[in-house]
Amino acid sequence: MTFKNKFKSIIFLLISIVIIWLLWIPFYRIDKDKGFVKFHWSGLSAIFDERPLGIKLNYYEEVNYQGLDGPYLYQNDTIKKVYYVTEQNSLVEEKFGKIDSLIVKVSNDDKDIFFVKPAVIENEKSIYELPCKIIAISDIEGNFNALSSFLISNGVINKNFEWTFDKGHLVLLGDFVDRGENVTQVLWLIYKLEFDAKKSGGKVHFVLGNHEIMNLQGRPAYANEKYIKIAQTLSGKKDFSEAYLSLYNEDNFLTNWLNSKNATVKIGDLLFVHGGISPKILLYKHSIEQINQNIRKNAKSDIYSKTSGDSFTDLINGKEGIFWYRGMATDYKYYDKIKQIEYEKILKFFRVKKCVIGHTINEDISTDFNNSLIKIDVLHGLEKRSKKTKGVLFEKEKVFKIDALGIKSELK
Repeated sequence: MTFKNKFKSIIFLLISIVIIWLLWIPFYRIDKDKGFVKFHWSGLSAIFDERPLGIKLNYYEEVNYQGLDGPYLYQNDTIKKVYYVTEQNSLVEEKFGKIDSLIVKVSNDDKDIFFVKPAVIENEKSIYELPCKIIAISDIEGNFNALSSFLISNGVINKNFEWTFDKGHLVLLGDFVDRGENVTQVLWLIYKLEFDAKKSGGKVHFVLGNHEIMNLQGRPAYANEKYIKIAQTLSGKKDFSEAYLSLYNEDNFLTNWLNSKNATVKIGDLLFVHGGISPKILLYKHSIEQINQNIRKNAKSDIYSKTSGDSFTDLINGKEGIFWYRGMATDYKYYDKIKQIEYEKILKFFRVKKCVIGHTINEDISTDFNNSLIKIDVLHGLEKRSKKTKGVLFEKEKVFKIDALGIKSELK
């Protein structure tokens, strides 16, 4: 066989392998926000399992409850309803009175349970004095095991989920929703701790991240399918986005609570923000309070992909806004990482010495710009008491890296 024929045979074999591989694997085109599947090929691999073999066109993807969830409290001047998903994957409505507490059951191996009592919601202040201790953690994404064990190991709560951090402050730096299977339980735990901390003279700061904003806007592309199923059942709508928007309507207690939160907070000489501050924001000379007011006004408007007609609103809520901006931590597809001089101008404008951010994942808690930028987004462990779950502690003018085992080391 000549070299030319051998070459043709090899090319034919490679093409055949690729075609067989393409026919073997499933393939589908889906609008993740809407859940609408335009084209779905099962793959020949369906021959060997329970999936139907063939092509399906134009349908909504099927989703399931997948275990315990809730409560979902809906209330206005005329109604008050509470919904739960049971262990048997049924959505049930339960009675709820004015003086009742809500039971929160966690979908984990320990079957954790705690109680919350909804109260009047008030907008958060933007600036606070420096307390004796601050603990911060970010990007939990519905991971109740990571959050609860981290807080227990570091003396913020006890095993009964009661506040034990006295007058300390806890900063939860955004993206506590999406992906995980205990999003609702995580939110209710935060709500409970806010109430408990206030009675002890402490404080919980829940700073919004881009995923909280996406949820408020009815964008469920990263939501665990159980939440889409709940939204579909309660709304009667198949379209993921339409159903999800109904789930987070103005009667939802947690929606109104999220709308009361800050997009950035200043505590002493520390500035906390989920994504980061673009140098462009300084051009408008808006205060922290003005930024937070703008976010509350526009949180439910999808300005990330649209425009409002107001340049500052479009900036602060868009690709280079404080929920999405990564330029403090790294180069990104829309822009380069900011320079030292630009970062120092940001610190000077807001009159702080350090800035703490989440959003951009790091292998470990790390610093930049001569230790004045602290990056705390890491991949947390899925189990309780994982050394992968980490945050930071500010105490006596020092910064420490802490984990869900309670191990503490100075961050330098």
